[in-house]
Order: sequence, then structure tokens, then C-alpha cells
Amino acid sequence: MQDAITAESALDLITLFEPFAPAGGQGTDDARRLGSHVSISRLAGYDDVNFRVTDARSRRAYVLKIHNAADSAASGAVFHAHNAVMQHIAAAGLVRSNTPMPLADGSGFIATVQLGGGGPRAVRLLTFLEGDIIGPRRLGPELQRALGAFIANLVTALQGFDDPALHDQTHDWFMECAASTITRKLPLVQGLDQEQRRLIESAAARLQGAVCISGDDLPRQVCHADANENNLLISADASQVTGILDWGDAAHCWRVVELAVAAAYAALLEASQGPGKGEEEGAVAPGSSGKGAGHEIGAGEGGGGEGARHEGAVEGGGGGAFDAPLRVAANVVAGYLGAGGPLTPAEQRMLGPLMGARVAISLVNGAIAARANPSNSEYLLATQKPGWRLLRLLQGLRESEVAAALLPPAVTAAQP
Repeated sequence: MQDAITAESALDLITLFEPFAPAGGQGTDDARRLGSHVSISRLAGYDDVNFRVTDARSRRAYVLKIHNAADSAASGAVFHAHNAVMQHIAAAGLVRSNTPMPLADGSGFIATVQLGGGGPRAVRLLTFLEGDIIGPRRLGPELQRALGAFIANLVTALQGFDDPALHDQTHDWFMECAASTITRKLPLVQGLDQEQRRLIESAAARLQGAVCISGDDLPRQVCHADANENNLLISADASQVTGILDWGDAAHCWRVVELAVAAAYAALLEASQGPGKGEEEGAVAPGSSGKGAGHEIGAGEGGGGEGARHEGAVEGGGGGAFDAPLRVAANVVAGYLGAGGPLTPAEQRMLGPLMGARVAISLVNGAIAARANPSNSEYLLATQKPGWRLLRLLQGLRESEVAAALLPPAVTAAQP
């Protein structure tokens, strides 16, 4: 269905929204006339179809977002909540994000349209934020800390916002359900070797064990919950994070999820630069014929809390290139704390397990989605090889070692 949605289809759809509504009512001829001053180009997307819409007359740009069938069939209250949180962020003024554009008929911000034979689809038009996404680039130390500071501002901006539709989320990226989601979906992933399967299971068990210890003490609020390299904009000199995109995973959840997800994806970017010291080149994506690196990972009894330790891993994250992803994550955490981001002792204990679970669920969800949608497999599998590399590192250290690597010494010393 994604491939069937063309730029011409998008040109028809934008006439539903206020900036492009034809004076005489919607019609094919009106949509075609827009083509003289409106340009449309496809943007990357995980399971939604996105187009950039540029109006040469107003010199403004927008994102036309055509939601996937599953989300479109869900309660419209969630889309309304996403619109409300974007409007809240704009009013708070601490961070930049998209804002929704109204429908031409004044009925709201979400159109429901029939596209082909795939059922009704929800469609929105959002403002386009200028700037480059982080993308696959390596983050320098300054940008790593700036990312942490941005997440602290995001957490602050979202304090006080709530919407009932963002409670009790059950989607496959919701981190409070990550352990059960991994357990449910792991049998659907084909081509994993024994070590890879054990790594995923260990990450789920470690998170479950941490939740049993600290879950009741975790502060909760609405979070964006998906601060990855494709959802974050940076300044021209790559020194600051300037905006955040895509509120599709927003949820009322543990506050620490915001920081853990951002730190996990920053570490993944570092891991994507190549294998570090003590690691073999053999890390493979699910479905390939190679074998992973030969380190044995064993989850400790009672939830995988103290898995086996990699040879050569340096306690506290120092030392060789093998530990570079953790040093990147530690810089993100330092930037967060330096900007006043809150981090209770319970949240400190959850950082490492949440990072590992996020990597694991990304590997599982990406592999399943790529098999279902091979035309978008390059995008969907972007985190696979570095994901295995990072997961080996995280699960090859004891939880106390991961915490020591992520947190400044003063914070680690203060832990009970």
C-alpha cells in the first residue's frame, strides 16, 4: 500500500487542509493547478507515508503524513492527543516541534480518506521544521551533551501536560511493555542464531528484573519516547539539537524513558561506526548466514541482572574503543543532568536496562517489519548490525558496571 501512494495522490490530499484548500471546493483540476507552485517529495518513514510539501508562493513547507492502516483504525482520540501535545510544546517555547494544520472545513486537524482497497487512512498536515536530522553521522562530544540538555528541556516542557488517550498504551514500542512485547514477538523473528536469541532474552529479563525492584518508584509523565537520529534536528554547525519530530509513540509512561531512549540511539550511532576493541566483525542481522561474535552472554538467575562480563570491558566505561558507545551515552546523561534534568535513584537504576530493552525491541520489530515490507527494508533494518554490537556490550556487563559507565562518579557514589 505504501508504494501505491504517489506524489499525485498527495497533491489531491493537501487540498483538504486550510493552506491549500481551493476557493471553489475540492476537485482534480484544482489540485493540478497547485502543481504550478507546490512541490512534493517523499520522506523516509517507518510505517507511515510522509511527503514534504513546499509552497513556492508562501515559502512555507509542510509534512503530509498518511498514517498506517493499524494506527488509522485505532481510536481517533490518540491522534487528537498527538495534536494537543504538539500545540502544548509550541506554547511552552522550550523546544521546537511540528504543529498541526487545520482542515479547510473547520472540523479539526485530521482527515480520514479511502486510499485504494486498504481501508480508511488518517491524514494530517504538519508544519515542516527546517534543519538537518542527525541521521547516520557520528555525534561529537559537544552534540552528545547538547542532546542530553535538549532532552532535559523536553521533559520540562512536557511537565503538566496530560491527555487520557496517552495512558495505557499497548503499541509495540511502548517501553513499559517492552519485556512482554519482546517475549511475544521473538518467536516471529527468523534466522537468529543461538547467541542472538539469548541476547534478546537477556535484555528482556534484565528489564523485568529492574522493574520488579524499581518500577513502583518511577515518576511518570507524558513523554515523546522516540528521540532517535531520524526524529532530531540539529544546527548547521552540528553543535546543538534544534527540534524534535514524530509524536507517534508519545505516551504517559516512566519519565526516565525519554533519557534512556535518547541515550540508546546515540550509543547505536557510535556502535554503527564499526566494531570496537575486543569485538569481531561477525555481527550479523537476522536472516543472514553469518554468526555473531563469539562472546558468551549468560543471564543471571532471577531476571538476568548480572550477566557474564565481556573480556576487556573496562568498568566505568573507560579504556578501549569497545566502550565508546557507553561513553557517548554517558555524555548524553551528563548533558541532561547539567541542564537540570531530573533523575531519581530509581530512574538511575533503570537507565541501563531500558537502554538494552530499547535496542532489543528495535532489533525484533525491525526484523519483523522488514520481512513484511521488503521495499522499505533498508530503512527498517538501519539499526540491526550496530544493534547487535551494542546489545553485546550492554548485556556483557553487570548492571552495576553499566550504571557506573553511564552516570557521573558523584551520582554513582550517591546510589544506595
